[in-house]
Formats: sequence, C-alpha cells, structure tokens
Amino acid sequence: MCIMFAFPAKKTSTGQAMNQAKLLAQAAKLAERDAKMPDQTVNFDVAEHFDQLNQPARPSAQPAKPAKPAKPVKLAYMSPKMLAELVEQTMQTNFVPWKSVTPEQIAEILLVQQHILDANQKKIANPVWLKHRRLQLTGSSIAGIADHDKYNDAISVIRDIVWNVFAKKMEVDHFLARIVNFGTDHEEDAGRATMEFLNSPAGKAFVAEMEPGIQYDQAVMNTYGLVRCEALPMVSASPDGVLSMGKDRLLVEFKCKTCQPRWPLDSDPPASKMYKFERHNNKMMLPMSVKYYAQVMWCNLVMASHTLDSLTNSTSGCQKDRQAFFEWFNKYAQQAKQQGIEKFGQGLINHPGIVFACWAPGCQQPAWQQEPQVYDSRDRTRLVRTRYGVIQVSMLRYDQDFAHSLLFSAWHNWYRIYLPAIILKENNALAPNELTIACDMLDGQSTDESDAATTEPESDSDSSTE
Repeated sequence: MCIMFAFPAKKTSTGQAMNQAKLLAQAAKLAERDAKMPDQTVNFDVAEHFDQLNQPARPSAQPAKPAKPAKPVKLAYMSPKMLAELVEQTMQTNFVPWKSVTPEQIAEILLVQQHILDANQKKIANPVWLKHRRLQLTGSSIAGIADHDKYNDAISVIRDIVWNVFAKKMEVDHFLARIVNFGTDHEEDAGRATMEFLNSPAGKAFVAEMEPGIQYDQAVMNTYGLVRCEALPMVSASPDGVLSMGKDRLLVEFKCKTCQPRWPLDSDPPASKMYKFERHNNKMMLPMSVKYYAQVMWCNLVMASHTLDSLTNSTSGCQKDRQAFFEWFNKYAQQAKQQGIEKFGQGLINHPGIVFACWAPGCQQPAWQQEPQVYDSRDRTRLVRTRYGVIQVSMLRYDQDFAHSLLFSAWHNWYRIYLPAIILKENNALAPNELTIACDMLDGQSTDESDAATTEPESDSDSSTE
C-alpha cells in the first residue's frame, strides 16, 4: 500500500523540514515494501444454506477482451400490412377455438413429461414438452404478460420470452442456475412431504377446517405434462399435480424455498414464514407473491370446467382488454353454443380448492421420525414438520374474477405484442432484443445496407429478466 502525504506550501523551520524529510523517506520505504509483496487471493465459500450452494467462490474475472467489431445486420422489410396479414394467417391456422386443438391431441400432450434426464443424469426440460408450449400463454409467465407483476411490466417479460433471455443468463450465471435447478431437483421431496401431511390426522383436520365438504380416506396425486384448452388454443398450463381426495379433485402447486439462512444448519424448523403474507385481490392473506397467485388461478382456469356464460358475461379486468378479447372470441362462443357446447376448460379438477405448498429441507439432520406436526399457523396456512422436510401449506380458493382479468389482459398483450414479435423475428425483420419494427423500416422504401442495418451485440443475455 502506497501512502502519500501532502504538505501545505508555506515556510517551515529547520526542525519541521527534517520531520517532513523523515516522513517522505518512510513513505518511500512503505511503497518499496508493498511493491515486493506477492499478490494474495482470499478464498471464501458461499454460506452453507444448502449442499448444492456450498461451492467455492468463482475466481476473479479475467480482464475483458477487446470487443469485437459490431457486425451490421441486414433486416428483411415487412410493412405493417404484411405483418397484420401474417398475424391473421397464424391465428386462423393455429388458434381457432374448438378446432385448432382436438381432444385427441390434448389427451396425447397430457402424457408428455415436463422433465427428462440428460446424459449426465440431470433433469432438463423435455424438448417435446417445450415444442408444445411454443406460442402459448402459460402459468409461469402469465402475471408478467398480463401486467399483474409488480416487479416487471408486460413489455420486459415478453422481450425476455421472445429472445430467451433468462435461459441465456442461466448459461453464464451458475449460481442462478443452481437456485433454479434446486426447485426442479426437490419437487419430488415437496410432493412426498405434502402427501404425508394430507394423509395424516393433522392434515385431514386442516382440510376439514378449510374445506368442510371434502371427505377422503387417502389422498392420491396424479401428474400431467401440458394441459391445453380446446376453447382457447393459445392457453395452457403445466400443473405440478392434481389431488384426488374422495370424489373431489384439486389443483396442487409446489415451490422449493432457497433463501432461509438457517437451513440446513440445524435440525430446527424455520423460525419465520417462508414467504411474506400478501393480500390478494382485496381478499385472502396468503404467503405468496402475485406471480404465484396468478399462476395457480391460471392453472385452475385451464384445467377446471366452467360455463361459457360465466366468461362471455364477465365484467372483470380492464375494459379495453376485455373488449378486444370479446371481439375475437364471441363469434366462436356463439357458434359453440349453437352446437350445444355450454362449457370450456378441460375438467381435470372439479373443486375450487387449491393446495399451495412451499418446501424446505429443515428437520432432515436428524430426520423427523414422527407423524407430521403443525408447529405454526396463520389464517389458511400451516407450517408443518414432516419426515421429508418442512412445508408451508396453504388452502386457496379459485378466484374467477381475477382469472378472467388475467385472461383478458394477457390475451390482448399476446395478440398485439407477443405474436407479432415472434413473426417478425422468424422472418428476420426484428433487430436483436427488440419487439417492434424499427422506425426507419416503416416507410416501405428500399434503403441501402447502412440505413437498414442495426448493431448486433455479442450476446442477447444483457436484457433484464423477470
């Protein structure tokens, strides 16, 4: 470390001058010593929240390489009229209610697994499942596309989906990838813990208190791949499971929490709630974000059976979004009613109750060996010890008004922003990380390469993500 001294410019005595000379000599010696000292790198570990995250910190980044010269990209020209025609053609080919996707296709897609094992025995998204989700409005991103996410607006979420930003970030940010993979890897643990609780005396008492009409001896969970909707071909959901509880079938959704600092450092259960309680739609206080609340309501909209009149007579949500949706949907709904069709949705669940369970690996060292035990409760939520970890279980109810408002807003943004952007991108008429045609491409005049080109970045992964 080099220490520098600054002295005021004024007359000094002989003694002061000698002191200054000594200080300067001392500073020079310190600088010479520091120059000879070898570099020392401090190694540290990520806090031991989980075994998966207990990895040595990555070494310091190397000096950045000189940036490559930007490559001009020649974009294809597409007029607004051409784009509108392609959007309409896509709608007629792929998204006609009660026609574009048949019951036989829906039944086949239901059997497609969400995850498969790669060559290294790690879970990855099934390419076949991803193919069927193309151009779909799904639960994982529905809050953002419908502008119900307080952290991200619809434009940023749609941009991330169109340009696959989040997946690219996971490729370079290994810490983020481990956190995301934690949920996938432990979903089975969450399922085992939840089923053990629901089939215990404590779990049955909880269900009886929350939903008195449900009576069952043994709860069983069924899993599905992708659930598409015959009446709304651009709408789909990938549920974690469906609970069969006697004659009732309920949706169940799992989350795996990764941010509690006490897990698994001791055998105690978590001292605080896993998720912050929030009031949703001016109704229930629940320990989940609006993103998760929207996700389960969307799944229920797709998977349950609803009357067509409940949708066509809905007054929920933004009037502009609702009007745009009905301008497209009502003519198909009228045709369906003339053919005797009075319902929409896939009928895989028949009860408005929804089980939302958050899992964490507490109580595993040593493992809890007794019956599941409720050790904390609030409103419609219970914190439970099980042999497979700690779960925070909540019992929700389907919120039809909220689900309809999601549908209207999401469909409108999908139709006017997302679908046109995909068509532009696939026709090489969209600059990287953009969603609309560049202004200098709207006049329809031919331009030279310098006018029509845009700068192509080295990577698309620097956009914000949800």
